[in-house]
Parts: sequence; C-alpha cells; structure tokens
Amino acid sequence: MGRFGDLLLAVSQESAILQFLNSQQNRKQHQHPNENFVCEVMELFTRGRSHYAEQHMKAAACVFMG
Repeated sequence: MGRFGDLLLAVSQESAILQFLNSQQNRKQHQHPNENFVCEVMELFTRGRSHYAEQHMKAAACVFMG
C-alpha cells in the first residue's frame, strides 16, 4: 500500500477519468466550473457521500479549474 496523497494526485491527473467526467470543460474563463470531477473525487476517494457541503465542492472545482 502506498500513500493516500499519492493516490489522490494520480487520480486527479489520470486522463481517462478527466475525460470521462468532462473535466476538459474547466477553464478560467468559465464562471461556473464543472463540478462532476470534484464530486466524484470527494465521494469515492476522500469524505464519502454527503460528508461535505456544497461550498466545499464549489471551492475544490475552482481549484481544479485553475
């Protein structure tokens, strides 16, 4: 088993998951970042379902957007 941070970083950079969850739509010019990717990462790899607020998801989506 490896480190959790390494797993999370690898998932966030995997082109297949980014493509599948429409992460290519995230651009600085967009006012509303795509939250699909962040929602899946939070649910599957970090806090689990319903253990985070909408404001956390929006903030994380902005981080991934750039």
